[in-house]
Amino acid sequence: MANPQLLAGRRIVIFDTEYTSWEGASERGWSGPGEHREIVQIGAVKIDVERQCQEVSAFDALIRPAINPLLSTYFINLTGIEQSAVDSHGVPYPEGLKAFVDFLGIDVDTIYSNGKDQEPILENCRLAGIPYPLDDDLMRNAQCLIRHVLGGDDWISCSDLVDRLELEGTGPKHQGLSDARAIAAAFRIFRKRGLI
Repeated sequence: MANPQLLAGRRIVIFDTEYTSWEGASERGWSGPGEHREIVQIGAVKIDVERQCQEVSAFDALIRPAINPLLSTYFINLTGIEQSAVDSHGVPYPEGLKAFVDFLGIDVDTIYSNGKDQEPILENCRLAGIPYPLDDDLMRNAQCLIRHVLGGDDWISCSDLVDRLELEGTGPKHQGLSDARAIAAAFRIFRKRGLI
């Protein structure tokens, strides 16, 4: 098992998903009538650990939910992702997932997310009736590194990272690519300080 205090590998991907939500859905565990964590956005960055965690490429895809195609006001207010953007630029989940897997490629040593974002990917694969394509052996929870450096046992969201580390230029909070870039920026800071 990898040391949770060290970045695993040279070429890593950090990804984040945004998925359908409603007021109180998280607290209910998406157990309300018709509530599913349908992915609306996947954002990711590929970084080179040996080059001080510099970003080498990025991925951003909007996905049209199939079961709940109309985004809730709660979701729109939280993420800033508009219904019109999803309607005009969103792709079906299988297409968006394939593009993400293609982005991962074969040269990635480790895949990080701030939590377990592979779980909604698995849920959406089940909803779409397609195979789950990710290698769970490559998955790591960025929270282990973040909490190791910043301390505490409480969840540290990507928005918290932006505020606590005074990060600039990562993009809007609660969007996939921006949140992935926030984690990458934190890793860069931690790496430069010799903390990971």
